[in-house]
Amino acid sequence: MVEEVAGDVLDQALQACAAEPVHIPGIVQPFGCLLAIDPNTERVAYASENCGEFIGTPASELLGQEAWSVLGSEVAHNLNNAIAQQGFGRKLSSLGQFDIAGKAVEISTFESQGLRVLEVEELGDSGLGNTDALGTLRFLMEQVQNCRDEQTLFDLTVRLMRQLTGYDRVMVYRFDEEFNGEVVAEARPGAMEAYLGLRFPHWDIPPQARAIMTEIPLRFIQNVDQTPVKLWAENEFLAPLDITLAACRGVSAVHMQYLRNMGIKATMSLSIMVDGALWGMISFHHRNPRVLAPKLREVLISFLGVFTVKLDALQNQGRLRLISTVDRIKDRVLSQIEEDKSTDSLMPRVGPMIQDVFQAVGVSVLSDAQSTSFGRVPDPELLAHLRAEANVSPGSALTVHNLAERYPAFAGALNGCAGALVAAIDASRMFCVFREEVAQAVSWAGNPEKTLERVEGLTRLAPRGSFEMYLQEISGCCKHWSDQDIYFAERIWEILYSAERRVLINTLNRKQDLMIDELNHRVRNILALVRSVSRQARRRNGSLDSYAKSLESRIHALAAAHDIASGEALSAVDIKRLIRLELEPYEKPGSLEITGPDRFIRADIAPVFSLVVHELATNAAKYGALSVDTGRVRVALSERAGGLVIEWQESDGPKVAPPAERGFGSTLIEQAVPHELGGEAELKFLPDGVCAQLFLPARVLEEAGHRPLSAPEAGAPLGVTTPGPFSAADVDGIVLLLEDNFIIAKEMQDQLEDFGFDEVHTVSNLADATEFLDTQRPVLAVLDVNLGGQTSETIARRLSEEGVPFIFVTGYADKAELMPGLKQVPRLIKPVSDTELQDALTRLLSVAVPLPG
Repeated sequence: MVEEVAGDVLDQALQACAAEPVHIPGIVQPFGCLLAIDPNTERVAYASENCGEFIGTPASELLGQEAWSVLGSEVAHNLNNAIAQQGFGRKLSSLGQFDIAGKAVEISTFESQGLRVLEVEELGDSGLGNTDALGTLRFLMEQVQNCRDEQTLFDLTVRLMRQLTGYDRVMVYRFDEEFNGEVVAEARPGAMEAYLGLRFPHWDIPPQARAIMTEIPLRFIQNVDQTPVKLWAENEFLAPLDITLAACRGVSAVHMQYLRNMGIKATMSLSIMVDGALWGMISFHHRNPRVLAPKLREVLISFLGVFTVKLDALQNQGRLRLISTVDRIKDRVLSQIEEDKSTDSLMPRVGPMIQDVFQAVGVSVLSDAQSTSFGRVPDPELLAHLRAEANVSPGSALTVHNLAERYPAFAGALNGCAGALVAAIDASRMFCVFREEVAQAVSWAGNPEKTLERVEGLTRLAPRGSFEMYLQEISGCCKHWSDQDIYFAERIWEILYSAERRVLINTLNRKQDLMIDELNHRVRNILALVRSVSRQARRRNGSLDSYAKSLESRIHALAAAHDIASGEALSAVDIKRLIRLELEPYEKPGSLEITGPDRFIRADIAPVFSLVVHELATNAAKYGALSVDTGRVRVALSERAGGLVIEWQESDGPKVAPPAERGFGSTLIEQAVPHELGGEAELKFLPDGVCAQLFLPARVLEEAGHRPLSAPEAGAPLGVTTPGPFSAADVDGIVLLLEDNFIIAKEMQDQLEDFGFDEVHTVSNLADATEFLDTQRPVLAVLDVNLGGQTSETIARRLSEEGVPFIFVTGYADKAELMPGLKQVPRLIKPVSDTELQDALTRLLSVAVPLPG
């Protein structure tokens, strides 16, 4: 039963809410079990009722029993190692993965009340797909590092987090000084209600819950409809166990009802701490039960640190701009300060600049000797009251947004001022800035009025039942005093007493330099080869378009060789197949002849050899034998003492003349084989056609690799490029992208959005894809063939039955096993270029989406 709020009853309900012992709930969530071990006796002092489901021994038998007889010596060993590490006990630490009672589990630990608390979960998919945790974190760091303002950081973060975790809704939620929250960024599917810009009252997250948020970075609820699991103690004399740090800590029934009222089944939050204080959180909502594996939760916690550093850096940049303003003030008054020996006489000179920065109506300097004001300020009696109140906490700032409401006795002494900021640097002098009233309309997520309910004879705050936007008109208040306002006010007094600007700039530069150096170190090796190829291609191409095509073709040559070498863990690669792969785009009937014994080249050497053949093939296609219909290329392989000779001979093409200077391709052919492969290379420009002779030493050759592989199936390559860029601007609907590699998924999502699709929903596994298709029908789907040991066949067949067009992508080149009946579906090989994706989309959607004029 819900009743309206009234007087003392409300105060009692608020006190009861604030006193709820959320740190000792006596229950855990059922996705894991929990037990606590006495380090003196090594016996189990506490155990959750569901221990039997996870470690094979029920709680009734565990309590009082020696722990390691059940958990094993390996767990004990890892726990001792964790205890020896600095900081143990102040956070949840992973012990690793174990096999207990025939079940694969992950165990984490923390310390509470002198006990070693263990948390056990089933070993599940990390949710990272084929991407390693470090690679995912590095990618996230690179993404946020490019943000130049806070809103860009927030918007990018919610998109990345939604894609990485698979939660339906992700929000960045910022607290004000009273801990009312505002949603400042949101990523969600179109079917969910928008919360962006809405505010939530501070009692939605009570003080004790916020206190826990400052201690633990990540908190989640698997299912709001779960049946909580009791936590039992060995005997009745043991105090309730503090499980603040536990991931499976039980949840208040009031909060569960609150989430049900929102239509949410599962949630997660990351606490954002700035300068040691709770700034806000990254909040996750899902419409179905959901729990992330510990490995992915570790990635999220690490990313939270990156996000916080970036947010702090951006805020410091704002402070630097304010410091520049302080410097201008200092430059203007410095000489006068030397003469006057006092700041009191400076107000007429500095006042207008301060007013402009604060958008204020007046400024006052309050000191023991006198009060100096500029502009419109309250009467002296209110100034004296403000000073007395600020004196209670010197060194901090006092902010008032509604003077009339806070000081009703002085309502007639305001002189048109609505709010005040008082910077009390010391007890003898203070700096005050005043603002006038600004009419406001605040958008709340539901009516922010408090209501009560009676539960088991007790009165408590009722969880709000509606989250529809509620507009509240607010009068008598000034514009909100921001952290930057406070910072600037405090700096005014310090322009003559500190070198903070230099210290802050140096600190910020060091922090940014450290991040940049770390990123550079991590990606330098990856970029070295691409940079070399890029520079050489740039020197040999006269236009941006030709440079881009040349660079892309060389990168695809390397990628194709890499796919062949790594797709099936080959130790060696078929040389003839590599040659055919590079010549295939240019081959005409009867234009290619490959003779001689086939050999296999070592897999680690294959990409370099493939790039050499690529240069020969593209040169023949542009200028040589393959540039005309009558031209022929003959490649002869022959054994020679110590290795293999490969002769390339072009004929029946245009007359050949030696080039005036050696280009990148010629240099690569002549130098890569000797330098990288330890062989020999000779390139001749004969009148009848280009001739090349390569010698590969025996040390780079193998007798055999895997079975000889056939050429790609007919229809797999997408060969015809449709004129003009593809655009999906007229397609009204959502695109489903099933890709288990987070980084590749992000790149392909960007490609699809660049083509004009309004909304791309990314999932990483079959369960999430099925869940999506149960509620929505996409206009297009892009499916990764292989998903960490599974295939996307079930999703493909469902899409086929429902008449939804789709495309396959694969990283295994022509070795990917396509399902019977689905071989006609367009298939793209990773990495997918814009042109290839454009061709596939044009062919697939040509009826529904006509190409632009």
